[in-house]
Amino acid sequence: MIRECGIVLSGPAPQTLIDPVSPAEIRQAILGILQEWWFPMLTNPAWLAERGSEYHAYAVISICRALHGLEYGTIVSKPVAARWAQTEFSQWQPLIEKAIQSQTGNQPEFTEAALEFINFCYVKITQ
Repeated sequence: MIRECGIVLSGPAPQTLIDPVSPAEIRQAILGILQEWWFPMLTNPAWLAERGSEYHAYAVISICRALHGLEYGTIVSKPVAARWAQTEFSQWQPLIEKAIQSQTGNQPEFTEAALEFINFCYVKITQ
């Protein structure tokens, strides 16, 4: 993100300091995060369940960003990824909208729905 979107306030441009990251490297990194952090919650949901709606929202929007990154091999902002996922996976539109709204205020917890969305991602990438 810094290399591609960073704004120089002082000093050299980020492109002169940071090598490009290929789409394959981005996808590999995303898969690593999914496998090490998010997918284990499917077999042990207690950690996620103990967190409030703000973390459940973070989980849903992070999965949106992961799905977008796997599809395009790029990193975009979480709002861009969430809006893309609402269009791409219309069945999840209400949950993603709830996640977006939960970031701005305290909402009821939605552990089960967040886990279902993580599982959707798992099934999608392991098919």
